[in-house]
Amino acid sequence: MTRALALLAATLLVGHVAHAAEPASPSSVDARLINNCAARTDARMESMTLGKLEQIRSYEFSLRMAMAQLAAGSDAMTPSEWQQATAKLRTARLELAQVCGISMSSLG
Repeated sequence: MTRALALLAATLLVGHVAHAAEPASPSSVDARLINNCAARTDARMESMTLGKLEQIRSYEFSLRMAMAQLAAGSDAMTPSEWQQATAKLRTARLELAQVCGISMSSLG
């Protein structure tokens, strides 16, 4: 039963990654982070718990939401809102990189 749930979670995660890999214009760092994380997740799928898979999915979603918020550009926000949005993006990047075991410096 646990293996079946893990397989289902993996399928959902991979589908989510594939579908969500089509944002309007992700930065190359964000795209590489998401792709590297997906590759690492695929490679370690057998040894991951559902909780870990959910954590990865949650952090990836947070990164995509932060990317979407910034897509409108700085003209669409107050300076304070822009600072908050860029801080959210930095935090989301770091969280996803950490949970996937990826060094941000390796992404360029």
